[in-house]
Parts: sequence; C-alpha cells; structure tokens
Amino acid sequence: MRRKCPHSDIRFCPLYVAAHGLQTPEGEWLGCDDGKLEDGHCAVDRGMNYAREVAKVKRAEPGLVEALEFKEVAAEEWAEAERRRGKRQRMLH
Repeated sequence: MRRKCPHSDIRFCPLYVAAHGLQTPEGEWLGCDDGKLEDGHCAVDRGMNYAREVAKVKRAEPGLVEALEFKEVAAEEWAEAERRRGKRQRMLH
C-alpha cells in the first residue's frame, strides 16, 4: 500500500497527535485512527481527507498544527546539519 500520509515521522503528524485524545467541542474524536491501525497504516493511507481533518484539529486546538510544523522543520534542519558534520569528519580522516 502506498503511503499517503505526508509525514515520514509520525510524531510530527497533527492527526497522529490528535488521535491520542483530542476532541472537538462537540465531542468528535479527532485523528487518523479509524480502528484499523493494526495493519500498519493510518486512515489517511486508506483515503481519509488529510486537509479536512487537519482543519478540524486547527479549530479544536489552535496553534498545535503550526507548532508541529515548526518542530518538523527544525528536526529536518538538525538532521541535515548532522549529515554535513559527518561528511566533514569523514573527509578529515
């Protein structure tokens, strides 16, 4: 099955985070858990509309999506800096 979730690291996915207890004011549970996670894929991979669900998370928990996006970019930048440092170190030996 081809992954449709845009996150390679689920700790930065707002739907994954929301699936751990976030609800709308009306009591609707949020996230990408459709009861079939045991197959190794989330509901987005099975066709759930990612953008629509993220919009619900933004309404229920303002700032969460943006904070996760910031952390994801920071983690990617840190990993890239580590790769560059490693390359430099290998060239020195």
